[in-house]
Amino acid sequence: MTTENSTATSVADRFVAALENGDEAELARLYHPELRFTIRTTGAAFDRTEALRNFRTMWRHLRDVEVEVVDRQVTERGFLSQQVLRATLADGVRMEVPMCMIFELCDGRIHRIDEYFDAAAVGPLAALIPAA
Repeated sequence: MTTENSTATSVADRFVAALENGDEAELARLYHPELRFTIRTTGAAFDRTEALRNFRTMWRHLRDVEVEVVDRQVTERGFLSQQVLRATLADGVRMEVPMCMIFELCDGRIHRIDEYFDAAAVGPLAALIPAA
């Protein structure tokens, strides 16, 4: 399966915008019905429904979310994104999480995500991320 550069770039841009805007409906449009989202740092893996639920749970505790894309590379099956998520927690603590995400696309939607991040950087938000 080969991904067109314009499709991958569009999906990547829409994904970042959905994170920054807390837009669960846009994520639902982007996620393939058979999505598999794996947080490699913890070993937790989620299907589409669980991934959307986790997004909703975590984003309730965040404000001023910004995603800095440090590097992005289109691959044959999707794209890689090195990025930094910055947000303010409900108690006012500012969080900065460097991460790398590997995306695989199918039919123009996100079919698989493998996410890597420094667990220590997540700090107080870690309790909201279900374990494997």
